[in-house]
Amino acid sequence: RWFYDKGLHSCPTWWSNPLNGTWSPNLIYKGVELLIRAALNAQMALVHAGKSDLGESYFDSISYYHGLLLMELNNITKKNLKRFNEIKST
Repeated sequence: RWFYDKGLHSCPTWWSNPLNGTWSPNLIYKGVELLIRAALNAQMALVHAGKSDLGESYFDSISYYHGLLLMELNNITKKNLKRFNEIKST
């Protein structure tokens, strides 16, 4: 529960808003990583309870989207930097 609360209260959605000028890939990732740890702990609790099949598909989805998140953070940062440089040079 600790990782879940910390992940939610780190406001990864706030830091992912480039329109407010708050784009921060590191803070987005930090919040999401805490939520992933919460999912891992939940899955481990199910494993220890002998009921790992209940959360297996959810945990697999979270693992898959983690990789996509890293790629998207990189791509959006490149786009934002390119846009910033274009505005700066005009």
